[in-house]
Amino acid sequence: MKFLLILVSVIISVTVYSQNTEDLNCYTIVAGRKATTTGCVIIGHNEDDFGDMIVNLYKVPATNQKDRVYKLSTGFEIPVTDKTYELLWIETTQVNFGDFFMNEWGVTICSNACQSKEDTAKGVLTYDFRRIIAERTHNSLEAVLFAGNLVEKYGYGNSGRTYIIADAYNVWLFSVVQGKRWVAQRVPDDEIAIIPNYYTIGEIDLKDSANYRASDDIISYAVIRGWYNYESGKPFNFREVYGSEKSLKAISNIPRHQQGIDIFSEETPMRTLKFSHQ
Repeated sequence: MKFLLILVSVIISVTVYSQNTEDLNCYTIVAGRKATTTGCVIIGHNEDDFGDMIVNLYKVPATNQKDRVYKLSTGFEIPVTDKTYELLWIETTQVNFGDFFMNEWGVTICSNACQSKEDTAKGVLTYDFRRIIAERTHNSLEAVLFAGNLVEKYGYGNSGRTYIIADAYNVWLFSVVQGKRWVAQRVPDDEIAIIPNYYTIGEIDLKDSANYRASDDIISYAVIRGWYNYESGKPFNFREVYGSEKSLKAISNIPRHQQGIDIFSEETPMRTLKFSHQ
């Protein structure tokens, strides 16, 4: 198995109190290859889930099966025709969305729950989504486009999520909304991205296909729902338009995000922040 991506575990200490555990599930730090001393992308992901859990590690062999049906955990069946690649699978038991995958090409996928405003759209893709992507792609952009096609065809079945999709040279944030809308942004090579449990993709430039991708109706759908108005003169900001206001203001999200920025900023000394919330 050819693992090209370097993985590290990063833990940032912050004490928070939240009544909404959906806003305190995981934390991810990603660094572009020019922001590291190794010259490779680095991902640090921590599952902040509650309860007694076990982490299992599996090596999954490649297959050459074609023209078969994949039965999703939701019971829906989708056709798959591509052979699968060898996988390293890190399974977090008792948590549906805590699994981490890396395939033989170094394509790596983990995720952070992100609550959206969507309350009408439906979909069938949930737990199996990341595995289907990891099994069948061999670079991060191919994975993003493949994931986008799946979402547009079958729909995503949960409120929202940001998938971190990387290879040894590039890393993308793939944010999906319940239903058939998604947006992706490439992390610049010389930057670090901090992702708590809310959307972090802001303004997007869909003319810049090297760094941004999205479903065709990502803006027009928001207009239809009344979440965005062209006449306002404000630029389209994905996190503000699609993100749940409660999630964006959650005390369990803001300090975790800010502390990560502070730690990696050359302008701000590293410090530990402690917040209490009644």
